[in-house]
Amino acid sequence: VFVDVVALVQALPAWDSDTAAESIKVLPGGSALNQARHLHGLGLGVTFFGSLGDDSLGDMLSRHVREQGFPMENVKVFPGLPSSVCLVLSGRADRAFVSCYATTDALVTRDLEEREAALEGCCHFHVGGYFNMKGLMNSEFTALLRRCKAKGMTISLNTQWDADGVWLGKGGHLREVLPLVDVLFVNEVEAQKLAAALRGADVAPLSLCEAFPELTVVMTKGKAGCDILR
Repeated sequence: VFVDVVALVQALPAWDSDTAAESIKVLPGGSALNQARHLHGLGLGVTFFGSLGDDSLGDMLSRHVREQGFPMENVKVFPGLPSSVCLVLSGRADRAFVSCYATTDALVTRDLEEREAALEGCCHFHVGGYFNMKGLMNSEFTALLRRCKAKGMTISLNTQWDADGVWLGKGGHLREVLPLVDVLFVNEVEAQKLAAALRGADVAPLSLCEAFPELTVVMTKGKAGCDILR
């Protein structure tokens, strides 16, 4: 879960200066929450796991989505931590980001295991923002995904951008996870980065499907739509 603070600007600010913004909005964010809220809005049953801090921004986000009827009972609130926030500086042609990962870094597999009973009756498990959640990059989380598969769930994963530039997860954990994933969501650049990390330089994103035969890759392309790789 991220609190998105979006500022529309003409240019990026410089040190010791003040840059005017056309508008500044505070919005619920994070790919997992965004996708879950869209599904909930379509009338589908959603069980959501995430984390927030016990600060004003986290409280604002929680109250906003609860008022829309979205389920937040499985979101862990960390005392003494600031909520994860993404400051988005959005221009006419591009964007830049400043991010705080406090509560996404704090979330660990045990937090999900303690709430695992909430998954009963679910048919699909989606992992959003994998590279932002280092506390899930372990064998315990892999085991949780295996339990989901054993119960008949399908699994999808959205990596997001890897700020560390490794593209394999901590200790190469992504190699453990991808054989369990049915659908992988990435953009064009992320797909190329993952293919290079997993298969070697100068290979096409399609090589991900060759390495993991059960995997379907949905490669988003902005206004051009997406490619489905199998």
